[in-house]
Amino acid sequence: MLKLRYPVLALLCCACASGAMAEREWPEHKFECQVVTASGAAGHVAIQTHSRQLAQKNVVGLQAITNRNRAEKAVSVVQCIERAKGENFSDSGFAFWLTTLEE
Repeated sequence: MLKLRYPVLALLCCACASGAMAEREWPEHKFECQVVTASGAAGHVAIQTHSRQLAQKNVVGLQAITNRNRAEKAVSVVQCIERAKGENFSDSGFAFWLTTLEE
């Protein structure tokens, strides 16, 4: 009986894990968010999620690249855009800084 128990448990674990992996649905939207960090600096966070509302909620607490070239925690959201839909940041200075960062 002991010899049969371990292979059966291993098989059940693999079956459960593969089922969980197969059901995972990746979000289809990619958002870029302008945030304010703990030090008060403007920052950028990219996130993939299901909606703009979730993006705005979930970026708070994530690490942002700031306009001072540091990584800091985001504490509030200014704006989230979806570039794939042709959206742009309303703050032209932030948008310009972001293009220099991408180069």
